Amino acid sequence: MSKVIIIEDSGVMAEYCGGMLKKAGFQTVTTPSVKGAKKLLEKSVPEDIILADYELEDGNCIDVMDWMTIMGYDNPVVVMTAHNRLDYGATAISRGAQCCILKQLLDDKLIPAVKNAEDSVRRKTQLKDVWRRESPAFVQLYKTVSIVAQTNLSVLIMGESGCGKEHIARMIHDRSKRSSKPWVPVDCASFTDELAESAFFGHMKGAYTGATDNGIGYFEQANGGTLFMDEIGNLSVRSQQMLLRAIQEKTYRPVGSMEQRKFDIRFVFATNLDFSTALANGSLREDFYFRIKQYQIQIPPLRECKEDIMPLAKYILKQGNALCDREVRGFDKSAEQMLLDYWWPGNVRELDAVIKAAIPMCEGDLLTADDLDIDDTIQWQKIRGSNLKDARTEFERRHTLKVIKSVGGNAQRAYELLGVPKSTFYDLLKRLDIPRSVLK
Repeated sequence: MSKVIIIEDSGVMAEYCGGMLKKAGFQTVTTPSVKGAKKLLEKSVPEDIILADYELEDGNCIDVMDWMTIMGYDNPVVVMTAHNRLDYGATAISRGAQCCILKQLLDDKLIPAVKNAEDSVRRKTQLKDVWRRESPAFVQLYKTVSIVAQTNLSVLIMGESGCGKEHIARMIHDRSKRSSKPWVPVDCASFTDELAESAFFGHMKGAYTGATDNGIGYFEQANGGTLFMDEIGNLSVRSQQMLLRAIQEKTYRPVGSMEQRKFDIRFVFATNLDFSTALANGSLREDFYFRIKQYQIQIPPLRECKEDIMPLAKYILKQGNALCDREVRGFDKSAEQMLLDYWWPGNVRELDAVIKAAIPMCEGDLLTADDLDIDDTIQWQKIRGSNLKDARTEFERRHTLKVIKSVGGNAQRAYELLGVPKSTFYDLLKRLDIPRSVLK
């Protein structure tokens, strides 16, 4: 159950709220000030809930919530006040509080409000998927996302293919004030000039051959919410100009219509494009580029965030087991080492594909290096700069694992095929750092 951080400068009220919450099964910690709240939040986890009095001894709850936004904390906040003032509630909710309750109604309202906050945490946790990362680079990136999500700036997300650009875009939407409004993802790589205008702006019946009904475009679908344009660098110069005009004027016109329509959309763009080259060769309009990059986020490739590899791999394995109706428990040392050594040109998307493809081929309860379909020629780049002894050891390890797999883990057949005596076979496995679990 979630922990509740009570921020209340009245000792009597803090004790009263704490008693109610403890009876309901919640753990609590208490502080009387904004300063104390910051210290507790620095030690908090995302599941913790904030219960804050509006007025505190050194400020108010708005100071706390504004600081949380700057620092990237998105814990749910419940505000309470002894003053029946509409502006208190409106201000608190506009800053991100889930609700504002009167202290006179705490007996009836407190526990339901905190349980609703707990449910919101649970829903956010369920939204976390395979792309959730915990490396220092991504922890900082998520804080940046929490800050920019609260604005209406257009965001340009840059990074290699498969690094999780849509994941970050969706997080911006989910943490924004538009989270309850439409989320509309669009793959810009699929558009020709002829299709782009109708796809984005819609069309009227009879606007062109085959337009037998009115068509709703992405701008209308996303109105009030977020329009995510992936692979924006694939749009033609003509399509860029069309979108630039609409974004600047905040209006568009469906194909075949004379009516200008207004829209309220948060734009998030993504690309793996080298903008310096695109600007130089004229395939990207400079004015369009500066319009879409009001705020820019760069996602690092997986090879620069090695701390993420095994946690992601274990999560993907859990998903893959469900898809394949298997119960593979994890990775042996050889598989872990291969995953950590590989440079992952396809980033997290490639990691996902490699592990899920390996699960049906796994004959034991642990994935081995031989189960992973990773190009040997790329793997060998790891040891090209090594000395001859290290290269020979790596070859022996890989060859031994292949032989063991080929005989189904039968130890006797393995050492016979390898041409080593039984008395030294297990010493060989130890020297090559091959776990005995690969044997049956």
